[in-house]
Order: sequence, then structure tokens, then C-alpha cells
Amino acid sequence: SSDVCSSDLSRSSRRKKSTSANEETDREKNMIYVIATTPMKPENKDDFIKGHKACTAETLKEKGCLSYDGHVSVNNPNLYVVVERWETRDDLNAHGRAPHMKVWREYSSQMKTAPTVIEIISDGKVEKF
Repeated sequence: SSDVCSSDLSRSSRRKKSTSANEETDREKNMIYVIATTPMKPENKDDFIKGHKACTAETLKEKGCLSYDGHVSVNNPNLYVVVERWETRDDLNAHGRAPHMKVWREYSSQMKTAPTVIEIISDGKVEKF
């Protein structure tokens, strides 16, 4: 009898886990991921990174911003990679219009060797800009 109870308990807890895993999967499926890569001029690298830190602080306060991290590429010391997660496409679109992003685009424009490449990943599709 105790064997029956323990097996029922384990089945029940497995079911609960899979339900919460499904909810998590749905939320992740609807989440927007962004990877932005910017080739920096070597002589402006430090100023670019410092400026992006200020931009990051403002971005993290935005509605729907789940994460926003900038790093120098491990493969190329002059490539800056930003990895972002947003709750919705509307939140991401609002981010693009935010005043601090306008300031950032103007500030960083002369520090790049080429335009930033932005990849937006949502619902299993990748869009490149």
C-alpha cells in the first residue's frame, strides 16, 4: 500500500512540474531575444564600452526589459555584442524610440567601423536588420 502511495505522489509531482514547465516554455516562446553586434574602432573601444554601460543602466529600467547585457566578443576584441530579452515586441519597439537610445546612437555613431547588425529572434524566426 505504501508503494502505491509513493508512486501516486511521484506521478502527481511530475505532472505539476510539466505544467509549470509548459507555462515557462510558452513564456519563453513569446519572449523576444535580440543580438546586436557592433564593430568598434579600436581607438574608440573604451569610450564605446563606457557609453554603453550608461545606456544599459537606462535600458534596464524600461518596461518589458528582462535582460540587457553588453560584452566584447570572445573571438574579436573590436566587436561588441549585446544580448537582450524583452517580454513583447511592443516593449522592444518602445526601447528603440527611447530618448536614451537616440543619445546612444548619436554618441556611438562615429565609434563604429560599420553599422550595428541587429538580429531579432521570436517565435522561432530570426529577422536581421
